[in-house]
Amino acid sequence: MHHRLIHLLFLAVFLVPNGWAQGDIPNVDLLPFARNLQTDGEVANKAHLPIMIMFVSDDCPYCSSAKEDFIKPMLKSGEYNDKVIIRLVEIDGGDTITDFHGNQTTMADFATSEKVNFMPYVKFYNAAGKELVQPIVGISNKDYYGMFLDDAIEDAGKQLRQ
Repeated sequence: MHHRLIHLLFLAVFLVPNGWAQGDIPNVDLLPFARNLQTDGEVANKAHLPIMIMFVSDDCPYCSSAKEDFIKPMLKSGEYNDKVIIRLVEIDGGDTITDFHGNQTTMADFATSEKVNFMPYVKFYNAAGKELVQPIVGISNKDYYGMFLDDAIEDAGKQLRQ
């Protein structure tokens, strides 16, 4: 019996997936790309949170900067978990996603339907996919971009509470 307990302890410590062993710390290297916005909307509705979607492109250097310098730190800090649901959409992506109304589409088609033509392009939505505040288009000033995101997140949250 003693050997069995030691064996189980060994398995728990060394073979449990890395995220579990570290207390379910999210892997911020895996950015939260949109997969099912209808489900995200249901979660947002229950938690009274806005959904922030950053539209990006692989060949956009400003998008890379936005993801590395802003999105990843926001996710890693944990400070935004109770403020906003963050998702990314690749404007030229062919991955299939579910939109806010349960329809299957591609990331590229969703971006087109949202009239996104400049990157990064950040929109804030309620649970039903209605825009809450003015989008943030491009990065006009990197020194203030974090503040622009914070202000928009706060304003979107206020819109939901009204």
